[in-house]
Amino acid sequence: MPGNVRRRSLAEEISAQLAEAILRGDYGTEGRIGTKEELQGQFGVARGTINEIVRLLSSRQVIQMRPGPKGGLFAASSPAVKFHDMVMHLQNDAHLANECFQVKDVLDPVVSAHAARDRTAKDVKELRAICKEYERQTDPKMRIQWNWKLHRRISEISKNRILVIFYAAIMNVVEAELSEVRAKPDKSHMARRGALHRELVEAIAAGDEKRARTLGGDKHKFEIDLIDDT
Repeated sequence: MPGNVRRRSLAEEISAQLAEAILRGDYGTEGRIGTKEELQGQFGVARGTINEIVRLLSSRQVIQMRPGPKGGLFAASSPAVKFHDMVMHLQNDAHLANECFQVKDVLDPVVSAHAARDRTAKDVKELRAICKEYERQTDPKMRIQWNWKLHRRISEISKNRILVIFYAAIMNVVEAELSEVRAKPDKSHMARRGALHRELVEAIAAGDEKRARTLGGDKHKFEIDLIDDT
């Protein structure tokens, strides 16, 4: 693998592990996960890493924070968790991943338009950084991971909490079900994908809802034939 390929950060790795455990039911309904200090000791990481883990889990709507002496991080009883549980009952259905992609494709234009409407300067800066990192990747699987990271970050901008919750739930399933690259894209494919993502991010930056909606609907077209469900 080329040396410039950035792997997931430690915070991303740990948050993915915790999210999987929560969605699997390891902590039960609204079960206590621990305080930030306890998690810091458990994983042996810095306070800043724990704060990033909490941010990532919060964005996926899988945890809730409770104050006080008996407070801390708790598994959320949220629509995202309930939706995930419902979908995972279909886990052995060969059509699950494709059906989730179909729902995601319906939501993508709306998510993109909301991002253009609600974005802040901080959002734009982060989207541009993710897009730039995406374009640096030469390994197809890493490109897909960064593509999904961009999708997630765009969705988090919306002020519509229900939209954010259900998009996150769909992405959880898509990422879990689709993990193998079927074919390596050629340079022209990679160039088209990069250009489309740049255009989308800049449309969001400009607050152009109509353009963002159109580009959001086009994002998947060069990618879906490159990944396999396992």
